[in-house]
Amino acid sequence: MGRISLWLNNIAALSLFVTMVLVVGNILLRVLFNNPIKVTYDFVGFFTAIAIGLALAYCAFEDGHISINILMQRFPKWLQKGIDVIIGLISVILILVVAYYVAQYAYTISLRGEVGLSSGVPHAPFIYLIALGLGLMGLVVLGKLLSLLSNGGRQG
Repeated sequence: MGRISLWLNNIAALSLFVTMVLVVGNILLRVLFNNPIKVTYDFVGFFTAIAIGLALAYCAFEDGHISINILMQRFPKWLQKGIDVIIGLISVILILVVAYYVAQYAYTISLRGEVGLSSGVPHAPFIYLIALGLGLMGLVVLGKLLSLLSNGGRQG
């Protein structure tokens, strides 16, 4: 799962770079030639969706999320593990349910034929990418939960 999440994270980074180039190019063309890139608004949204959606699994894999351990460190190890298991189960369920509903939303959007106003590019593929990122994030969290249960120690 680490290789896949890293690969998707690299695509997310590239998407962020393309967004930056697009915004800077749009500003320069607007200021210098009074001729902005007409589809900038749509594509910034699309590329940002790619960046966020595809970076989720890698963030979870690398434990890049925020956690507060000040209170947890005071509890005995067995209680820490129990809390981690409960939080892990809730997280996996929530993330996978959200991924499912985002994919359902993408399907609905595709049936409606919704497209970007200035570009005419369909929204659905980008929403599916967000669902994919959430699904992979759920699998990463599930893997960490199974690892926690199998090794008997505290994760992270």
